[in-house]
Amino acid sequence: MNEPHDPSSAESEDERIFGEALTLPPAERAAHVLRASQGRRELAGRVLDLLAAHATAGSFLETPAVRPKGLDSVANVREGPGTVIGPYELIEELGEGGFGVVYRARQLEPVRREVALKVIKLGMDTRQVIARFEAERQALAVLDHPHIARVLDAGATDTGRPYFVMELVDGVDITKYCDQQKLDTHARIRLFIDVCDALQHAHQRGLIHRDLKPSNILVTLRDGKHVPKVIDFGIAKATTQRLTERTVFTELGQFIGTPVYMSPEQAEHGEAEVDTRSDIYSLGVVLYELLTGGPPFEAKELRDRGLAEIQTFIREHEPLPPSGRVTRLGVEGSTVALARGVQQGELITTLRGEADWIVMKALEKERERRYESAAAFGQDLGRFLDNMPVLAGPPSVVYRMRKFVRRHRIAVGAGAIVLLALVAGVALMLVGFVEARRNAEIARAQNEALSDVVATLGSNRAGQFSLDEAARVVESFERAYGANHPGEAGVRRLLAERLEEAGRTSEAIEEFKRALEHTARVHGDCSPEHVLLMGQLGMLMQRNGLNEDAEPMLGAALAVEAAAFGRKMVQMNAPRLALADVKQGKGDIDGALALNFEALEIVKAEQPDNQLGILRTAQACLMRASLNGRDSVLGPVWLDFLQAIDQLYPDGASGRASSRGDVRLQLVQWNVEAKVFPQEAILTFLREAIAAYQSGKPEVAKQRSAARSLLAETLLERGGPGDVDEALAGVAAAIEDVRQIPNVSGRVLTGALDSAADRYEAHGRLGAAIEAQLEVITLRRELEGAAAEVRKQKDALERLAQALFYDKALPQGHPDFAIGIRAVAFLQAEAPSDELGLYDRLHDALTLRSGNYMPALRRVGGLFGRNPRHRDPKHPYTLALAAFAANLADNKTRAHELLDEATELAARPEYSNDMKSKEMLAFVRQMIGKRE
Repeated sequence: MNEPHDPSSAESEDERIFGEALTLPPAERAAHVLRASQGRRELAGRVLDLLAAHATAGSFLETPAVRPKGLDSVANVREGPGTVIGPYELIEELGEGGFGVVYRARQLEPVRREVALKVIKLGMDTRQVIARFEAERQALAVLDHPHIARVLDAGATDTGRPYFVMELVDGVDITKYCDQQKLDTHARIRLFIDVCDALQHAHQRGLIHRDLKPSNILVTLRDGKHVPKVIDFGIAKATTQRLTERTVFTELGQFIGTPVYMSPEQAEHGEAEVDTRSDIYSLGVVLYELLTGGPPFEAKELRDRGLAEIQTFIREHEPLPPSGRVTRLGVEGSTVALARGVQQGELITTLRGEADWIVMKALEKERERRYESAAAFGQDLGRFLDNMPVLAGPPSVVYRMRKFVRRHRIAVGAGAIVLLALVAGVALMLVGFVEARRNAEIARAQNEALSDVVATLGSNRAGQFSLDEAARVVESFERAYGANHPGEAGVRRLLAERLEEAGRTSEAIEEFKRALEHTARVHGDCSPEHVLLMGQLGMLMQRNGLNEDAEPMLGAALAVEAAAFGRKMVQMNAPRLALADVKQGKGDIDGALALNFEALEIVKAEQPDNQLGILRTAQACLMRASLNGRDSVLGPVWLDFLQAIDQLYPDGASGRASSRGDVRLQLVQWNVEAKVFPQEAILTFLREAIAAYQSGKPEVAKQRSAARSLLAETLLERGGPGDVDEALAGVAAAIEDVRQIPNVSGRVLTGALDSAADRYEAHGRLGAAIEAQLEVITLRRELEGAAAEVRKQKDALERLAQALFYDKALPQGHPDFAIGIRAVAFLQAEAPSDELGLYDRLHDALTLRSGNYMPALRRVGGLFGRNPRHRDPKHPYTLALAAFAANLADNKTRAHELLDEATELAARPEYSNDMKSKEMLAFVRQMIGKRE
């Protein structure tokens, strides 16, 4: 059965998993949530609901309650691609903030370039917001720093809505970028120091960002260097200058920003109490997330609360230091560490101590205790990288006690009766007593002992406390309850966990060993209590890189597992996977995989209905085997994974059916290299994925398009009866899916159409290929300007039109000929005058095949009538065309005569290089059924 779940950690786990999922591509998020939830259905459900809501969640704290009068006349006005604002043409929408919409735009004059244009969001154009927006654009104009997006221009739309134009930053948010690039901790910190430098530049010019978060720090790769850019000073304000006469301060009680990254003073007092140190706090949250994979506390904690509760939570919640958070992640910490190129224990060691101190100094609730400037923050990080002493340090005991009293001032002020009642309740939970003690002295001693435990363990989870303090706590517990009381091992275990969080690993190990001695004495060394503690101690050692000590401890725990519990238990899977990590570190990949597979079989046997547990354990198998080149053994694991996801999300499951498609799509993409599943199985998986994506919702259009493209590719490879038709129909459907992707860029659609055109041409769908190429030309010129070079597409159109002309399989009047005529018309419009003759002849020929004979008859009339177009009507080309016209007029004898004459004439030396005449002769010969 599962280990008991601590409800007090539910919110932090929700937000941690949610935050991690947001760093992944949409197709991978559901699987990550299922894996990270470790078999807990309710937890997974909550996080999946958060992900579902994420797409529609807005900046709810920034939305004005009412729309001012006098602005309804523009209520139906909405900019979009193609709209021209001043000298800028909008190309596509890039994103939407609290009160602005950002577009990719093309500047038309005086220079041509792509820019980012931000305009007041529809429905947000109140006087207060317009004033705030005006302050924003004027404030940004004073910034000039390589790591801050530059302001290039500003103005107003025809409806009076202000806009400003910024340098276009084609980047990825900083946390996502670092994970994608697998940057190690030091590289992440070096990148972050550049961000501190940018903020220092802004602060020196009187600007506060006030909404710093990963999505407002974009990173690109330029000349092999990681370059961050701070964007969207959307709620900045001046600190030393008046920006505009129309500046309107935020109304009392309203605060702007993203709560997870918001400083306590910003949450509590709004704009009036904000200074540059508020940005320092937000920088600290971003750095915390860069180092640990998640923010120090959870958005859901704030989303479910009222304004007063949000303010209290941000002001009083004490997060774990970064090393403590990675420690608490357990097995999931391995994934976080892997994204940083290290093992979990190595990451904890790197963060513990000075890195922890620096981050926690930036996150101080009292701003006087934070870094005085962004520069000081960056300099301390530089000292850390250079192995120099840092300014930050651990908090003192007096400071921790003061914070404890502040956080619990109501409880402290309520008096001893309330405190004793609270401690008594803790005692009942901790040692499992179900009866009240009759002896008042015993109860008092026990309450005092547990009060020591609460004070020591609860005042600051990452606090520093001495061995003497720890020994005193245990001593008082033994004095109150006796030396062999079952609760002693639990107290020692809790102390050991706090010691580990505080970075005192060796002392934590000693406490665990004393707890083990206690359980062996009280319960026996083959008891479940003893085996579980052995597993915990082994995992502690493994997390902290003590693999030589961890391996025998974990091995010993697993060796007596069956004797202790009567069978192998899911509860011991965490130590089992920790031992697998140890074995992998030693190069024993087969031994590590054997433990992963054993864990999967155990959860399937013991908890067959625990689909989340099966998913999590199967995912661990998949990751380890794939990373170590053991793909060939993973077929059965993938099938377990699919079965579990299908049972969790059956057909028609509201909002979740796409998870079935996501997993199948991942399987197929993995199989491209692994080649474990045969072609027929892959076709089945892809058809099932497409069926799962048939909700029609735009958010699954991207995955559905990918699945259809893969299905088409697989069908074309197989090449069976009907496969080509099904594949090319799928290609067309995939293009339509791409059009449905929200905010899809023109470049993405262009790439999809270009690929589709190649497939159509390769399989004889010439009309479809022409239409795709024509649209590619249109899109490219929208993106790159009317002078964009489209030589590749022009060559393709000429090639396709000629292929249509010679296609014997197409009957006269087929619709593709009309499409070919459109292609030739485009080429005629683009061609220089000396190439027009070629396209004129091609146009005539396709017109004839389309069933329209009149142009050819007119041409023949022009050749032989009173005003011939050619002085020499005895030309092979004109004679061949005349033969074709005679055939159309049902005068086959005359047609054959003219064709013979044309053939004889074409054989003369002067026409030996006239390829166009030869092409026309071949075509007419084919059309009238006359052999050469």
